Amino acid sequence: MLRIYVGDNEVIIAGKKKSEKVIRRFKKSRVPLQVFQLKKGDDVKSVIEQAEHTYGAQGFLITGMKSKKLATKYLSYYRILEAAGGVVLSEDQKVLMMFRRGKWDLPKGKIDPGETDREAAEREVKEETGIIEVKVGRRILFHEGHQDCTYHTYWLGGVRTIKKTHWFKMKSSDRHELIPQADEGITEVGWYSKKQVKTKLNNSYRSVRWVLEEYFGKDF
Repeated sequence: MLRIYVGDNEVIIAGKKKSEKVIRRFKKSRVPLQVFQLKKGDDVKSVIEQAEHTYGAQGFLITGMKSKKLATKYLSYYRILEAAGGVVLSEDQKVLMMFRRGKWDLPKGKIDPGETDREAAEREVKEETGIIEVKVGRRILFHEGHQDCTYHTYWLGGVRTIKKTHWFKMKSSDRHELIPQADEGITEVGWYSKKQVKTKLNNSYRSVRWVLEEYFGKDF
């Protein structure tokens, strides 16, 4: 199974058994879900276009074929950029978040040539927030370990693009002043309790919520 975010719309590619679980989840959450039963030769691109032109938090389930083949076909319509970031916890269990271009977000950024995803995650967290000391821990996994990154789509230079972001658990005891990276559109950085983070997620992205849910558990 693969989950991809098109704006705040969620596209899920899944086989028959996983599809049933997805449908139950959307019914429970009362989020609208469109189901596409595709067979060999059907146009995956048409589903992409529907997701791109549907505004608001909705779901699109693509099934009917082997999920790996569907995922490969879906991703073939995009240029993929690799990125990395982290969920940083302080000693008192507060989360490092930032305000970028009108939304609350987690620190992340593009992987530079020659870098590993782990190295890029540490560098980006430091650059975007001004934090000096951070310890990079385990990779955050999704769908019970079957997906090792998040996918978020956008247009870049007239080309469909996916940012494939690898996430890591991080810890820090740093008490230096945090400095937002202004040239990246970041205007505020701070440490926030879980309760504060939940409030800030009302003005964030569904993909960010998913990362935090996988980190803290489904009851987040």
